[in-house]
Amino acid sequence: MNSDFATDAIRILLFLFPGFISLKIVSCKNAVAKEEYDSYLVQALVHSVIIYMIAGFLKLNTNLLSPQSIFLTLLISVLVGLFVGELTNREWTKYIFKDNSSYLSPHDKVFFANRKIILDPNKWHLVSLKDGTEYLGFIKQFNTENNELLLIRCRKIIDGSMAENEEIVYLPPNEELLSIRCINSQGETNE
Repeated sequence: MNSDFATDAIRILLFLFPGFISLKIVSCKNAVAKEEYDSYLVQALVHSVIIYMIAGFLKLNTNLLSPQSIFLTLLISVLVGLFVGELTNREWTKYIFKDNSSYLSPHDKVFFANRKIILDPNKWHLVSLKDGTEYLGFIKQFNTENNELLLIRCRKIIDGSMAENEEIVYLPPNEELLSIRCINSQGETNE
């Protein structure tokens, strides 16, 4: 009876292992909040089921004791982890599960600004706050949900002139941002 329990426990762990691998890859690609233990197990179970469904669809042997099937299952788990991580990182899930309610970002930290939108990290940005303070610099990281912002090679604008010293400026979440303007190579601004 004891050996049956041990065998079943090992099989359950082997079944969940691809899900844990997939979740670890997702967490490496994204800044995710620390998960609760029970939620993490449920997510691992969901990832494992998806991985084994893909393996079944591809007509792969899913024997939990065969080295070849374990390798192929781990390969699928890496691919699923990369795919889910990219979906989450680029926030494409908001388009997949779109409804009329407001969207909340899955990120609990600032994320790297996407180069395809106006917040290009390779261009100068003029950031204006509601208190009248202005900064000119490169956006390194920006969270569109709570306006958390990190500017590098930044200079404060004082009376229309740039300060001499470059600095790194961190604007904490929910800072009173008035506008962010991208300055292109011709000196024109876009809001």
